[in-house]
Amino acid sequence: MKEESFLAISGYDPSGGAGVIADSQVSSYFGIPFCSLLTCISNQDTSSVHTVQPMDKSFMLDVAERIKEDRNIKYIKIGLIPNAELVECIIDIIESFFDDAKIILDPVIKPTGKGQLQGKTEVSAYTKLLTKAWLITPNEYELKKLSQKESIEEAVAILKNSNVKNILCTGIVDDSNITNILYSDIEHIFTSKLIPGSFRGTGCTFSSAITCKLISGLSLVNSISDATKYTHQCIKESKDAGSGSRILCRNP
Repeated sequence: MKEESFLAISGYDPSGGAGVIADSQVSSYFGIPFCSLLTCISNQDTSSVHTVQPMDKSFMLDVAERIKEDRNIKYIKIGLIPNAELVECIIDIIESFFDDAKIILDPVIKPTGKGQLQGKTEVSAYTKLLTKAWLITPNEYELKKLSQKESIEEAVAILKNSNVKNILCTGIVDDSNITNILYSDIEHIFTSKLIPGSFRGTGCTFSSAITCKLISGLSLVNSISDATKYTHQCIKESKDAGSGSRILCRNP
């Protein structure tokens, strides 16, 4: 029996701060076999996103088929999807090759620094993909954009009514703390001390750590709890490696 692998469907960030590089570093830290399906190649640094080049749809489908034949995939983490066409492509990939996998969707809409990753069309295109997800991990801004609501409570209600199973709203800042709230069968709150500063790839790191813990056999709540502590330590040991946001140390 093949060991379970972590499949990340995400973009390439040449700064090393986020995307598939972050996913692979987290997976390596936790000792989980890793494989990836790129959605785009970006031109960005620690300060800004300059351009994004989407991958070819037919190429992605071909890579996905090879991964299906070669690896044992039970959990998939999805990150940056640069346009509506590739949202549809990923839905096709899930339905064709990974229909029994649990999907962790980290809806990357706005980068940490300057620049634009997606437009209004791409935000609305997430609607069908959201229903495929077992867990979504938006920050407060992304949650409100996806639901078109102005409060967290209204946003969660809308998404729950759309058959989104588990919603983890991340990065809620309150005084000296940062809070993540899981809206599932019951509500769970995860709090850690706020570390001031601008950091690149926190969402990628957190969602990838959750995925790794799930693959290791932990429950969703325990996976989030462990991933919260791990991500906090990665931020604490981050490096000032460029002219913009700090780069997380994913081997703390």
